[in-house]
Formats: sequence, structure tokens, C-alpha cells
Amino acid sequence: MSLETIALFIFVVLIFTATYAGFSGAPWMPTNGRDIKEAVKMSKVKKGQKVYDLGSGDGRLLFEAAKKGAVVKGFEISLIPYIFSSIKRLFQKEKENIKISYKNFWKANLGDADIIYFFLMPANYSKIRKKMEKELKKGTKVVVYVWPIKEWEPVSKRVEKGKENIFMYEM
Repeated sequence: MSLETIALFIFVVLIFTATYAGFSGAPWMPTNGRDIKEAVKMSKVKKGQKVYDLGSGDGRLLFEAAKKGAVVKGFEISLIPYIFSSIKRLFQKEKENIKISYKNFWKANLGDADIIYFFLMPANYSKIRKKMEKELKKGTKVVVYVWPIKEWEPVSKRVEKGKENIFMYEM
């Protein structure tokens, strides 16, 4: 097999995983750093809590929550962000509390999470809402970036001009 064939194959795999991730939930769009800090602050992450990031991208939310003592788990199906975040994880002080899975979160059980974070396209909200209502325990916090879940009433929110919205719900 030629080097060009191998390169083309790798390119196709990378494009396929990014496209699949986009259609499955949302395209990879990194969350602003100050918004990550705000989401972690808003959800009042505490030591030992289980924090899940659905579509964890480059892992920055996971790493920030782990600094607060949380046990964090990210689900990512786009290969480039998954590889990047897995490498970054190796250099985190709290790496033992950080797990990043190359897995579709739609196929994962989220029932033991204390806090769920996600950025998804609103077209997926009905499906994710039903999944969370079925799987999450009472008291689980759900932090949503950008668009609200219309059927739920947020317990807190940040809606400010010039900033992306953050909504927090509690099951």
C-alpha cells in the first residue's frame, strides 16, 4: 500500500468521524474558556462528584471539573478531538480522575452521573431529554450550553448579551 493510499484512508476516517459526530449530536465547537469556568462554577462541582461531558471535545471542561476534585468522564466520537484530549489527559495532575471514552454517549448509561454537561444541536433535544429523564437520578444537575431545554425550567442560567447562554437544570 502506498503512502498516498494510507494518507487518504486516514483522511477519510477523520472526516467520517467528524461528520458522524456532527450528525449524531453537534459539530465540534470548542466551548469558550471563561464559559467552561462559569459552567463548573454554576454547577458547584464538589470533590468526588461524577461529572460527564457528552461530546467532550478537547477535554477542557473535564480538566476544569477534575481540578475541583470531581471524577470526570468524557464521551467523544470524533477522532481528532478524542486523540487530542487523550494526550492532554496524560499531562493533567488529576489524570487518575479523568476518563475519556471513544464512545457514542447515546449508547452509554448516564445513571450514575451527578452532573451532566453538553452542547448539542436543538434538533437532538427531544431525544436527549427522554434519555436523561429515563436514566438520571433525582438531583442530577444538567448543564446545557447555548440553547435551553424548552420543556424544563432551569434552576439557574446565564443569559447575557455578548456571551453564550448557559442553563442549569436539576432532575
